[in-house]
Amino acid sequence: MRAVILVGLLALAACAQAGPSDHVFAVFFNEDSAALDAPAKDIVGRAAAVSKQFPAIPVGVAGYADRNGTPAATVALLKARADAVFNLLVADGVPAASIHRTAVGSPPNSNPGIESRRVEIDIGGE
Repeated sequence: MRAVILVGLLALAACAQAGPSDHVFAVFFNEDSAALDAPAKDIVGRAAAVSKQFPAIPVGVAGYADRNGTPAATVALLKARADAVFNLLVADGVPAASIHRTAVGSPPNSNPGIESRRVEIDIGGE
């Protein structure tokens, strides 16, 4: 019986070491802005802390923006948002080589609003 319990505990410990459980962090921005406010900086800091616990796991950074302006302006804004998050992750100790940035744009069938003005940090995503 002790051996079964010990094997079960070892299996649980291995699962806990495999990767982060809460691995997606959403960083929200004000309209037409790529500036990180205090709450956004806190979220990026928490994501960086998780990433540093699992240094072999890649980090995805995906930028979103609503379609209020021209397509070129929208792309520039979502790239600027992803860059702002990328730069803070690197400043917080996440290796730049482990971060993959993507410009997603506006989610299909989405309404303009806060959900479209975000960057998602996905620990384990690319």
